Amino acid sequence: MGYLPWLSNKIVTRITDGRRDPGGGADGQKFDDGKSALRANRKIYLTFDDGPGAGTLRAIEALAAVGGAASFFFLGSELDALPGAPELFERLADGGHTTGLHGYAHLNAWKHSPREIAADQERGLDALKRFDSVRWARPPYGRLTPSLVRWYKSHKLTIAFWDINPIDYDSKKSGRTRSEIIEFILESVRPGSIVLLHENSAVWCDGIQDLAHNLVSDGWELAALPVVSGTAGVSGHLAEAEAEVISLFR
Repeated sequence: MGYLPWLSNKIVTRITDGRRDPGGGADGQKFDDGKSALRANRKIYLTFDDGPGAGTLRAIEALAAVGGAASFFFLGSELDALPGAPELFERLADGGHTTGLHGYAHLNAWKHSPREIAADQERGLDALKRFDSVRWARPPYGRLTPSLVRWYKSHKLTIAFWDINPIDYDSKKSGRTRSEIIEFILESVRPGSIVLLHENSAVWCDGIQDLAHNLVSDGWELAALPVVSGTAGVSGHLAEAEAEVISLFR
């Protein structure tokens, strides 16, 4: 299992103009991509894990104010506990947002049996499918196993990782205040970046309005992950990425 942390970083991806980009770095590291900000593609993808909750509505409102959209990776347990879920999904659809699967109870695939993980993912998928079609998935903690890759593939789900992680969920680990998290993201983004954020972050959730405003002011378009169909794999050039991931597990 020692290669798995490396693998999780190896397949971190961003959305590109048809080319797979397997780039990425350790959590909290930023990229120095030279003149990439001058490229024509100015789309970036904010993604929020661990909802839905109070942070979902704050994000929807902040993004609406700047004409942006995002993607939300929901937990089935949070969905089941949420009153007014149908109304929330109406607002998500009206704002052009997309949703994805984050499991049911946020189980770590490296610490539970394949059967337990499959059951948790299935339960989460059932909860989410009551309200939305599902094409994207993100494993809790970014932890993949061969059996989980196969499970995602069997359900035609595309795995969305990230290339920017400001570690907003742990201010002690990151050592960053809210303003420093925003500055880190502003300095790190490049065309096609997928930014990892968390709805339940105490240091972060009230900062989405400032982040969205600053990103748009810098000329970025805030987009939701596109609706995908066909062969499931890792975000980017799907078929090529999938072949690489599966071969690494063999």
